[in-house]
Order: sequence, then structure tokens, then C-alpha cells
Amino acid sequence: MKVLITGGTGYIGAALAARLAARGDEVTAFDIAPPRGETPAGARFVRGDLAVFSDVLDAVKACAPQRLFHLGSMLSAAAEQSPSASMRVNVDGTFHVLEAARLFGVERVVFASTYGTFGGDGGSVLGDATLQRPTLLYGCQKLFGEGLGRWYRRRYGLDFRALRYPQVVAAGIRTTWHWAPEMIEDALAGRPHASRWASAAGRNLMLSRDDAVRATLELMDAPADAIRTVCYNVAGVRRQVFAAEVADYLRRRCPGARIELPPGELTEAILAARETFDDARARAEWGWRPEHDTLEKIVGAVEREMAAP
Repeated sequence: MKVLITGGTGYIGAALAARLAARGDEVTAFDIAPPRGETPAGARFVRGDLAVFSDVLDAVKACAPQRLFHLGSMLSAAAEQSPSASMRVNVDGTFHVLEAARLFGVERVVFASTYGTFGGDGGSVLGDATLQRPTLLYGCQKLFGEGLGRWYRRRYGLDFRALRYPQVVAAGIRTTWHWAPEMIEDALAGRPHASRWASAAGRNLMLSRDDAVRATLELMDAPADAIRTVCYNVAGVRRQVFAAEVADYLRRRCPGARIELPPGELTEAILAARETFDDARARAEWGWRPEHDTLEKIVGAVEREMAAP
């Protein structure tokens, strides 16, 4: 099967490309950034900019994919720092991808969204039916992408589906504001770690990269008649984990680990505001189950990645 991945050299995109190529699919990875390592056997890299419609049109026309994974975007911190550029990539770029899919007869599109579409007003449980009120520009842009995809689904019959990822954790991920991956990797490697992005009270939801890739593939492969919700939460560790909890666990797991967190107190009010990410609809409609559903399992997955040749 012919497959196109936007953001194909990113942390999820590259792992997805390798998985697809290994199962025999003909993979094209589209990205503005070159691959970090060798392009997986059976895949090819095409340089392009999502903000440039002709780049997207040319890639989709040349690849003629049956399935398209739209993972490319500017992340939260970059979007906050460069609003105009991020609008061109995250908003115009998503329109470019969906319109190209329509024009060239792509059968199915999976879109990478974020739990950041909910903002801070969703309550203690964030489910697929929770009101979405994003507070960051990135969340606003991804919510637009969900809505635009639903419109293409209704207006043109494009088989659009979306996943809302929490913070993805894996070895090598060192992107702004993503505090958990680098804390875990440094502790496992025996390096001292001074957190740049989170105090002790910092908290986030976590999903291993392996589970992110598997969820993306499972949603793409799910039969059309199973898809009712269209845009889905996918959880690994379902309840938010505090930076202080991660640091304490790593100190126990890695004796001698040196982890410094900026000042911050875990008050009763903060603990009570811990959110749960409810992915019941993904579980019910297409059988989603994470393999790494605890902090311990996610740290173990990172440790195995670091040990791999």
C-alpha cells in the first residue's frame, strides 16, 4: 500500500515510517527537516513545506497514496513564539493536506491532534465529549484541524480520523516544554538533570512513543464502520503525573540519580486538580489498549530504546 506521512522525519513520524516500511508498505516521508538518521529501507524522503500548497500538491500527486498520515506541525512553544509562521504551517498546512487528499483521491487521512485542545476548563475528566476550550495557540490550531477534517468528511466523504496525543515520551525527545522525556533519559543514563520546563508541581499526561505509533496505525487500519467518534483521545498513563512524582520514582529506580526541580509545592488544591484523560471511545470503537499504562512501564520502554543498537 502507498502511504504518505507529513512530519515524516519527526519523533513519531520516523518511527511510524519504519513500522510501515517493515510491514511492506511503500512509504514517502514528507518534511521540511531532513531525516535524523538513515531513511528506513523501503521508504523515501521528500523535502517540502506544509505552508506551501504546491509542495503538498506535488508530493501527494507524485506519491499517489491510498492513506495519508498528517503528523507535521509546529509544536506549542514554537507556535507561541511565532504565531504567524505557525498559522501558515498548522492551519494553512492542514487545509493544504486535506484539499490535496480530496483532489487526488486519497482514501483515508489520520490527523495528529493534541489533548491541548481542551485547555484548562474541561474539569477533572477529559473525555471525547468534553467541551474544548484551548488556551494555547497550538491547541486552537489543532482544534481547527479537527473541525476542518470533520467538514471534509461530511462535505466530500473523505475518511478523516484524528488522535489527540498527550505528551509523548521516548529516548531522544528534547523539545521545548516537554520535561518528562529528558528527565527520564538523563536519569537512566546516569547524567545529572536540572529541569528546564517543570517545577515539582508541573504535571502532564504521558504516552510512550511505541504506543503513539501503534495507536496511529490501529486507527488508520480500523474498519470504516467502526468509526463513530472520528476524533479520539488516546491515553497511556490516564491520570496526570507530577514532575515531583517522576523525579522521586527515578531516584528510587536509579540510585544516585541527581535531579533538580525549580521550587514548587504540591498543594492539596493542585493534587485535587489532577486530570484524567478518558479514552473510552477509542477502546470501545476500535479496540485501543496501551501497552505502557503506568509510569514504570513508560520508563521501562525508554530504557529498552536506549539499550537497543
